[in-house]
Amino acid sequence: MTDISMTIVAYHNYEDIKAAVASIENHTDASIRKIIYIVDNSAFGDEDPTKTEFCAYLSRWEDVVYLDTGANLGFGKGHNYVLDRLDSKYHGIVNPDILLTEDSLSKLIAYMDESNVGIAVPKLVDESGEMI
Repeated sequence: MTDISMTIVAYHNYEDIKAAVASIENHTDASIRKIIYIVDNSAFGDEDPTKTEFCAYLSRWEDVVYLDTGANLGFGKGHNYVLDRLDSKYHGIVNPDILLTEDSLSKLIAYMDESNVGIAVPKLVDESGEMI
């Protein structure tokens, strides 16, 4: 079982997702067992060079799983697409434009483990650190 799984739904926004995945990978303690599902609603063909490059980029991490739906299922169904695959203590619905700047997942998991809460949402800040 992993500590946390996450789903990011793609729809022609590969550059945002590459930055999001890199920030999660670079700012999460290696002791956290995680899996990041990228559910692609873009419906590019298998030979599309943009998709090929994106998949090659994601393949640098063993804990990133790319899933092509072959159609635009929408945001909600895209996140639901992974439900039968989940085997994690916690699951995150992650927007493709998220950028971690610190090890937020370790803090979140510790808080969830110590508290009697069922859901957590992030504090959103702008570039200067001010709450949005």
